[in-house]
Amino acid sequence: MIYHLALFFVSFFITFYWDFLLNGLVFIIASVNLVLRIKQVRFRDLGLFSVILALICLFWMWFIEDYVGWGFALLAMVCSVLVLGALFFFSFLPWLLFDKIRNKLGFGVFFAFYFAFWQYIFYSMDDLGLSFVQFFFTQSGTFALYPIFFSPFWVNVIMALIVMFMAFGLNCWRSRVIFSLFFVIINLLMFWVYEKEANRCLYELIGRLKENRLFIFAISTDVIASPPDYRIRNEEQTFQKIKEALKVANQIYDSYFLFLLPEGSISKDQASIFDLNNPSYSPCISKIRKALSEIYQKKELNLAILSRSWIFFNPSSVDYINKVVYNSVLSVKLEQVWNGGINDYQIYHKVFLVPFIEFTPGFFMSVAKFLSKWIIVFSYIDYSPGVDKSKNFICNNVSFRPMICFESFKNLYNITSFDQVDFIVVSSNDSWFKGNLMYNLHRKSVRMLSIAKKLPVIFVVNGNPSCLFMFFDFTDVFRGFDLSGRIVIL
Repeated sequence: MIYHLALFFVSFFITFYWDFLLNGLVFIIASVNLVLRIKQVRFRDLGLFSVILALICLFWMWFIEDYVGWGFALLAMVCSVLVLGALFFFSFLPWLLFDKIRNKLGFGVFFAFYFAFWQYIFYSMDDLGLSFVQFFFTQSGTFALYPIFFSPFWVNVIMALIVMFMAFGLNCWRSRVIFSLFFVIINLLMFWVYEKEANRCLYELIGRLKENRLFIFAISTDVIASPPDYRIRNEEQTFQKIKEALKVANQIYDSYFLFLLPEGSISKDQASIFDLNNPSYSPCISKIRKALSEIYQKKELNLAILSRSWIFFNPSSVDYINKVVYNSVLSVKLEQVWNGGINDYQIYHKVFLVPFIEFTPGFFMSVAKFLSKWIIVFSYIDYSPGVDKSKNFICNNVSFRPMICFESFKNLYNITSFDQVDFIVVSSNDSWFKGNLMYNLHRKSVRMLSIAKKLPVIFVVNGNPSCLFMFFDFTDVFRGFDLSGRIVIL
């Protein structure tokens, strides 16, 4: 039994954080082996199983130790694991009756819906850590389930039904092997179908960009925050990348340009805010104008393209009248930045904030004074959440939905309509995740977003390479200065 438990935990860890072809089948087989060996489960065993599973799901969280101190990080992890472990315990509670149930297959049907219900409860709690526990993350390499990826609830149901069917509907190991081979064949067939569909969707997007003469530059940066104030970035590389993109744009005539900067490429301090009450006098606008002026003085900027260019970046925006601060993404014409008159811009305020980084959960606020010698995060002003979950940006008749960082996870469910959207942009600062498994999980969520919404997703990142997903990773196709695809990943 210990061997099969270990196999289950290892397969869950690998398939949860990484994204390999057929990894979902590996996890299903490990789950089948475990279910077949469940005899009598005790409260203690189920509790220990739930805590270990919760710890695996939240293993990535230790990265906050660099920013809030080990004491607060340990407290946050212990509390999160205990809460998640309790929720897992309720998810698997029917296992306590497993040895008393004669109709195991009938029990499996009930358990599939019961289990998926608790997964939805996890999601609804809005805690970032608890949002990661959906088991459908283990299915992202299982192309046979792609048709129902618009609803993670049903992905969970089908996954659990497959496990129970293989465990109790097939009465010998030979039939399970035959079913597994059949599943592999179906999966490879769906791989071929979705590869064709991915190419079709990208072809349509490139057609839309050509029709509207729009080029997109997805700019990767590796801008390091400056301690002890992690809001201040070393922005030199950011403006160097803008310079490189403008140099390419200077060689293209009679076209429009959208320059995408990632979250974290511009500082989040007082000297870099966007003033919602006086946009034209915003410090971040002055900073970009100064950078453009320096590029122009070196004769590396053609002023004629400014009226045909938008810059998309991520400032903190402040409403001094209502005394609120937002984590925002902003799209504004470079011509307005150059002239200093910001009278037409598009802005989105992040709706789903990151616990402990962008806002402090109430319980932890209550013990802040006691733990103040460990806590750095409380020196920051908590962001306020935005309210518009369906904000679209439009550049020269091309429409896209902006998201910030972990909102890629939250939008996996059908929160809002994505009609009339040509693509999605996820702007993120993943410099926190250098050498951390969280980057794998975040990148995987962006790929799954393209699966769930059936739309191309541009993942523009600070700290790691930017990517483009349409069911698959098409990053290499658009990297460098090949302009034929109208999307350039720098």
